[in-house]
Amino acid sequence: AAALAKLGARVVLACRDMEHGERVVKEIRADVRTTGQTASLDLRHIDLADLSSVREFARGVKERYDHIDLLILNAGVMACPRMETKDGFEMQFGVNHLGHFLLTNLLIDRLGFNSKSG
Repeated sequence: AAALAKLGARVVLACRDMEHGERVVKEIRADVRTTGQTASLDLRHIDLADLSSVREFARGVKERYDHIDLLILNAGVMACPRMETKDGFEMQFGVNHLGHFLLTNLLIDRLGFNSKSG
């Protein structure tokens, strides 16, 4: 996120833990400020273990942005104890696969290769 912000990109940070997200935003802003630029960051809540949260996140992004140039899906869980998502799926499968799959499908019409502007 910091590297993209340093290049002048508007970066949407999708975070489950908003307190942690706020700390990261402050760190990125400080880092980018050392280059003489101002970071364009948009912190938004998402919980990939809750498909209604994924839908709400996508709805908010689509309301705000006409197109998305790049979608980086790097959140995930690994080797967690047997747990289920809010929707009843095994946690690792639900977060690492279903959450990302749904998010991509909900935003695909805004991705650069599909958008009217890209």
